Amino acid sequence: MKVLSIDIDYSFPDVDEWPNEDDEMWDEWHPHTKWDFYFKKYPDLDCREKIVDEKCLDYMLDTFTKALTVNPNAHVWFGMDHDYILEYLHDKDNIDIINIDHHDDFLAGCMNQDLDEDENSEQDYIAGHLLEYALTKSHNKVDEGSWGAWLHANNKLNSMIWIRNEGKIKTDTRHISNSYICETMGPKPVMWDTVTAEEYDHGNYEYDAIFVCLSPNYFPTSQWHLFSIFMGIYEDFTGKSCKLDDFWHKKWLTRMAYKRPYEILSESLAQVKKSLDK
Repeated sequence: MKVLSIDIDYSFPDVDEWPNEDDEMWDEWHPHTKWDFYFKKYPDLDCREKIVDEKCLDYMLDTFTKALTVNPNAHVWFGMDHDYILEYLHDKDNIDIINIDHHDDFLAGCMNQDLDEDENSEQDYIAGHLLEYALTKSHNKVDEGSWGAWLHANNKLNSMIWIRNEGKIKTDTRHISNSYICETMGPKPVMWDTVTAEEYDHGNYEYDAIFVCLSPNYFPTSQWHLFSIFMGIYEDFTGKSCKLDDFWHKKWLTRMAYKRPYEILSESLAQVKKSLDK
């Protein structure tokens, strides 16, 4: 199954260069309050010209439209965050992902956040990724930045190609750890690669499935409306609903995190009900 995955934050490549002296960019994870606080501190940055790279946005729209045109029967779904891609892929196999995204989304790097960058080596950084992967495999630890590793850990992935912004370098340790995991830590070798838009050839644009997400934590509030362009194109082209009312509140991070509590409570509730029937 060949899957085109598009994250709107690809059109915001300058985020890595924005002020973050007090970790204000990542300290708050409620998307609306995060950006509200941030732009109260940096109001001059909150405009389309400083947020959106029009070339990147055009590339996503062009790729999305061509893929829809070539295969109008492709399964198309939308999500607020990228982990919602698993809504359709969680029970699929032999998946080839083409991911247009500002982030690689194979591993989030969350096990590295407490490392002192001045004192730890690349080996320590990679070790943090391996720990995160182990938790993904053993405990279904998944979020919007690690759904690729979840697919790999569950033996569903054939390949994953990340179409990155030009400022992201291929020799980064994240790519090294991703390649190592894909090549060695599974029942079969999985191809991992990263390229720029100019380097990747979509061929005939024939995809079996197409996913698009907003990623509101990574894309400023004033530009959230751009996501509706993709949904509108889909509805106009297919005559089908984008199902906004069905997906806006669903997040697979929560579903995975609460899977074990659900299993325990489901079993224990059955036992309690059985005892009360006696």
